[in-house]
Amino acid sequence: RLVRAADGLDVDLRGVDTALCESGPDLGGQRFVLLDRPRVALVSQWPVATTSFGSVWHLLDARVGLQTSPISITALGSADLRRYNVIILPHVWRTDVLPALLNQPVRRRLKQWMESGGTLIAIGGSAAFLARKDTDFSAVRLRREALDELEIYEEARQREQQAAHVEIDPARIWDGSEASNPKHDDHKHAAVPAETPPADLDARKREDTWLRIFQPTGAIVDAVLDPEHWLTFGLSEGRAYENRLPVLLSGSYAFLSKYPVQTPVRLAEKKELRLSGLLWPEARKRWAGTAYATVERVGYGQLVLFAGDPIFRGYFEGTGRLLLNAVLLGPGMADASPIPW
Repeated sequence: RLVRAADGLDVDLRGVDTALCESGPDLGGQRFVLLDRPRVALVSQWPVATTSFGSVWHLLDARVGLQTSPISITALGSADLRRYNVIILPHVWRTDVLPALLNQPVRRRLKQWMESGGTLIAIGGSAAFLARKDTDFSAVRLRREALDELEIYEEARQREQQAAHVEIDPARIWDGSEASNPKHDDHKHAAVPAETPPADLDARKREDTWLRIFQPTGAIVDAVLDPEHWLTFGLSEGRAYENRLPVLLSGSYAFLSKYPVQTPVRLAEKKELRLSGLLWPEARKRWAGTAYATVERVGYGQLVLFAGDPIFRGYFEGTGRLLLNAVLLGPGMADASPIPW
């Protein structure tokens, strides 16, 4: 049975005499996360973008062989969601109609489903709608709605980047003296401070409106990965540029995040941002350092937001891996799962 199961999977089967290991965690120990089989509902029908729906469906069904159940967006308020442990909201053509389709009772139902262990994945315009203040659904914020808190988010971003490159100096810890090794003070990993925004809130609103005019429309930009987060598993090994990933950026939405929201993928600094395509200086200023992929705990489940379409037209393999990780690993990484299939 094992040989038949491994047939065609490029997997080597090796027998062992004991579960005990000479080094590292033992087999069958509590050090490993037990993954659950994804049971995926893919939201469909207008205003869901057919291109986004199609590319996600093709990735999961045709390429991975994972069955998905299309579910109309109008059925989210009445369908039995307990049979699913993953729900995907693709990008939408129009966000102005979502308040009626994803109204407060529907959003409350989705939250209760997540609190019971479900993983909700929202992409592009769907993610932007859930990040709006008036939806009261996510701790992630749209930049246009958090202009009075830009300094707070910038401080959180810099702390996040500094925490990723901690260098411990024993002299400072035990003696309280200056660094014993000058290289610890070279600040080579320090985050580049963002430009100081206008002090007046009205001026910030005018500036943000102006910057949105220069929104990217298909530029490929650089993003920084958190290599220790499960969403980025498999994306850091063997790459020429460690912990970096090209992502496609389109639209006017810029996402801001801070603790306790986890940000496994964040856009690079302004000078490093553009990789290919047209990216105006105004767009660099607005989108640099913003969140591309976020994960936040909701009860026993979680909410995963993607700022852009990770599998646009089916050929962005890197960000497509992010989506696959969210689908395949998400149910196991949540604290609990819905009822059995």
